[in-house]
Amino acid sequence: MLDIKQLPFIIYLLDDESRDVQRELFEQLKGYGSGLREEILKLPVELVQPRADVIDKFFRGQDREGLKGVWYKIFDIKDELGQLEWGLTRLAEYQTGFKYHLSENVKDMLDRLADEYRAQYEKIDALELARFLFVIKNIRGAQTDYYNPQNCNLHYVINQKRGVPISLVGLYILIGSRLGLDIKGFNFPGHFMAWTKYNDRMILIDCYHEGKVVEEKEIVFLNGGKDNSKIEERKIDAVSLLSRLLSNLIHAYKSQDDTVNQELIVELFKEVDHRCHPEEYASEITVMDTNELNKISNGPLYSPGEIVRHRRYGYRGLVVDYDLQCEASDAWYLGNQSQPEREQPWYRVLVHESQQVTYSAENNLMTDKAPLTVNHPLVEYFFARTNDGKYVRNNNPWPK
Repeated sequence: MLDIKQLPFIIYLLDDESRDVQRELFEQLKGYGSGLREEILKLPVELVQPRADVIDKFFRGQDREGLKGVWYKIFDIKDELGQLEWGLTRLAEYQTGFKYHLSENVKDMLDRLADEYRAQYEKIDALELARFLFVIKNIRGAQTDYYNPQNCNLHYVINQKRGVPISLVGLYILIGSRLGLDIKGFNFPGHFMAWTKYNDRMILIDCYHEGKVVEEKEIVFLNGGKDNSKIEERKIDAVSLLSRLLSNLIHAYKSQDDTVNQELIVELFKEVDHRCHPEEYASEITVMDTNELNKISNGPLYSPGEIVRHRRYGYRGLVVDYDLQCEASDAWYLGNQSQPEREQPWYRVLVHESQQVTYSAENNLMTDKAPLTVNHPLVEYFFARTNDGKYVRNNNPWPK
């Protein structure tokens, strides 16, 4: 064990941008053994960037192995809401890194928000809670940088006030449970919402869109015009929600070509999914190719309103709609020259400077970051446009 009195000087030197210096400092830090993190947290040293980032880098591999090593403990927890909170907290610790230990933890954040609600409202009410979180506290859907993996990190979501549908529903459920509310996840193809009973009727809360309430007649529309007799089958429990969030996270890391974290989250996903669906569990999910990842995480990489470019043909266009797998007829598919894998998201794209709508597989598309106004006769029917030029999909349904 090295002299602990030397540790502050090593930490100060971490600001040095030289990789050789950092490599030498890392070797010295290893000499402090397993209690290093606790010793650093005791130091009267301001751990600001880039110093905190370098320390985070040092612990990253250790944290990854640590998360894998404790993940099984989720099944020692008897209630499903406890499992959900434990799982989301462990993910938040890992994704936030060393800086998690320098700030408010997830449990305290959730407790604080629940206490704030109690202080402001006399009645415990699911709709008021949605308004409190998604309007007053301004925790919204991430309209830009949607596939940032941090949008699945509850610590980040609360701090930055942005998340994806499933992380926002998880937040709503956990705060609701502190207030005695029964809220569950609710899965529609292409979107994820919260389910609850309100005045003896079923309602959905769209946490991604400012807590918008979806009434029963709208649920029928969203369900393709079918009656609601089996609609509650789309309601999922808290552990299944965690499984879905992990699959989203796999997809997010995939979009960033981060194979190390992909593989980590796949391991966690397999463990949870095995417990949720043992009869369906496939232990062969090991190779991280596009098709297998899509079987785990069949959410779309691109959203309506995003501009994409075809990898092979080079055309640019605006995503207007998608299917989670190819819904075209066998005759159409067999007539497609490239015949990409059917079991992946497929997109309808309004092609720029034409009247054409293409149906393209996800692995044939890439994000087009060039500024572009898409000229197509259907743009105005399906989209509004923000002041900064982004396309926002309206509720006009794509004809099926």
